[in-house]
Amino acid sequence: MNKLTIRIVLDIILFVCIVNAWWYFALPLAVVGAFAFPFYIEFIVAGIMYDALFAMVQGMGVWAYSGTIVSLVLFIMITTLKNFIRR
Repeated sequence: MNKLTIRIVLDIILFVCIVNAWWYFALPLAVVGAFAFPFYIEFIVAGIMYDALFAMVQGMGVWAYSGTIVSLVLFIMITTLKNFIRR
């Protein structure tokens, strides 16, 4: 299998995990994808998707964007760590 096929399969599995709110499977899968592929932006898309599906309730304030914030922070941390390790 080539990298594009693996990335598509990983994205489909990540999508299914997000829709079913299986974060215990989605987060490690996203971390693996972030280390395996050069620019794994799907991690951030998963956070936005989670917020759109489950967290955007009126009156929640900043907590309504917790999935997006966590995905951005983890993406920055993983990208920095990946660049540090691969030097």
